[in-house]
Amino acid sequence: ILKGVLIMFTRTDFWIGLAVGVVAGAFGYKYMQNRVQQQPVIAEGQEDCYFPGHISRFDRLESTRRYFASRGIGIEQSLESERFEYDKLFVYVDDKSDFDSFREYLGDDMEALDRGGKAYEVIQKGFSKATACQFIMERYDMDASHAYVFGDSSNDLAMFEYAEHAIAMGRHDSVLDPYAEFVTKTVENDGIAYAMKHYGLI
Repeated sequence: ILKGVLIMFTRTDFWIGLAVGVVAGAFGYKYMQNRVQQQPVIAEGQEDCYFPGHISRFDRLESTRRYFASRGIGIEQSLESERFEYDKLFVYVDDKSDFDSFREYLGDDMEALDRGGKAYEVIQKGFSKATACQFIMERYDMDASHAYVFGDSSNDLAMFEYAEHAIAMGRHDSVLDPYAEFVTKTVENDGIAYAMKHYGLI
């Protein structure tokens, strides 16, 4: 909260969002234990990210593993260790994957958001970055005109649809364009600070 203004954004170096719900550990691990060979999963928690213990056939997953490892992320323990908590799953699929069965297993409690490129983000149904915005605004009795959201990917869409002031980062998914009030600079070029100055917030 800055000058009575709500600023919400996602970390764009890896997939961490705000209050998108909790995935039950027992569900995730038991299912992944059975399906990890067919549908490699990255589990994202507040402490770390957790990758399969084996090398997969998914180039994007392995590229992400290398990127995170170079930053000290996802190297302490593997997905199969079952000794961690996580908030969200990131699932890669291909033509060999049985994704229909996976989606059916999610049932009424979870949903898979299409992130493009045959990748899905699994979150608790009924919770999104928009509901997080709504919760915070109601909690602090804030007017919608005082909320500014920042995002760069398709999982920010609900938040962009909800907020009056939606700011897209310099590199962002085009799905956000119809809802973006302003496009700022990239993260590397201090895009958040640039946008805040643009709006007179700092």
